[in-house]
Amino acid sequence: MSSEGAPLDGVESWGLGRRGRPRLPGPILLVEDDPDLSDLLSELLGDSGYEVRRSSSVAEALGVLDGGVMPPLVLLDWTLEGVGGAGLLAELERRGSGAQVLLCTGVQESESDPLPLERVSGLVRKPFAAEELLAAIEAALLAMEGSLAP
Repeated sequence: MSSEGAPLDGVESWGLGRRGRPRLPGPILLVEDDPDLSDLLSELLGDSGYEVRRSSSVAEALGVLDGGVMPPLVLLDWTLEGVGGAGLLAELERRGSGAQVLLCTGVQESESDPLPLERVSGLVRKPFAAEELLAAIEAALLAMEGSLAP
């Protein structure tokens, strides 16, 4: 799907933001420690009609969450300093946040160190095209909407 694609069926209850993208009940939390990539992704998401909160570390992301921000979607770099993406994913689960999590990583999975694909909404391998990321976000939103259905 291109970045100008039609909104997804089933998320119209949130209304539409700029450029016809579904409006979310909160910002996307972008957790990326590469400042250039964070700038680029933030601009892409903002231009696509999404509100974005940025964090460059697990500690900073936890500060955003502790400040009362309830993101419906987290774009999570798996190879963050310290406890890494695994630590933030575990904390999101511990808190019962309900946020959809998309892993963004260039790390290749191995049998000895598998990515936790069963615990996330999707995986986007770096480098990725803008359309690929936006399609993964829309798929996660569709999954989220389905989980909220009565």
